[in-house]
Amino acid sequence: MTLPRRLAERSGSFIGQPHQLLWNGDSFTNRRVLVRCEHGLGDTIMFARYFPLLRTQARRVIVKAQPMLLPLLQGMEGVDLLLNAWTTDSEPPHDVAIECMELAYAFRSKPETLPSTVPYLLANRLRGAASFYWSNECKYHAGLVWAASDWDTTRSLAIDDLAPLAKTGGVVFHSLQQGDRANEIASAPIRIEPLSEKTRDIAGAAAAILALDLVIAVDTMVAH
Repeated sequence: MTLPRRLAERSGSFIGQPHQLLWNGDSFTNRRVLVRCEHGLGDTIMFARYFPLLRTQARRVIVKAQPMLLPLLQGMEGVDLLLNAWTTDSEPPHDVAIECMELAYAFRSKPETLPSTVPYLLANRLRGAASFYWSNECKYHAGLVWAASDWDTTRSLAIDDLAPLAKTGGVVFHSLQQGDRANEIASAPIRIEPLSEKTRDIAGAAAAILALDLVIAVDTMVAH
């Protein structure tokens, strides 16, 4: 029998580690839970809100996350041990393992019961937002991300789609866009200040977002 693709991947290995002790619907109470973050960066950021809730039941919560997110997740409430998911190091002892995007189902979340304590990320511990100083403080400062990653370009905007923003007075727009499309600010229909060079890593992006008044983004990690 051929397993569905997702189950086949789950029953295989991730960076050399066998998938054992997968969550089967049983309670997390008094168990050591390993949370694997195996999808997009934005997915990990979005579902990290469940880590403190999980810790109210589990005896220990171990999180294996993408290495570029480790500075953002470090010291987060509910996480006893934070590990780099992109290694072949042996996993610490645990009783059950679950993928982070399954936590919403595990807790049978509804809109009214979603974990809503914010902020749940300790972004203020990262490189200080004070490093982003706006000389024209009398105006609002908005960050822009108009293009998603190449795997799903249907979410992206053309740079010309930003033209209506020109009618918005009193706002300075800053580019948080990464990748080749960051260069489009040279032909943008509005003036966009470049921030891309300072926001290549997660810490820089988080610090910039803290300093901005608003972020306008298509569905990317920045939005989450």
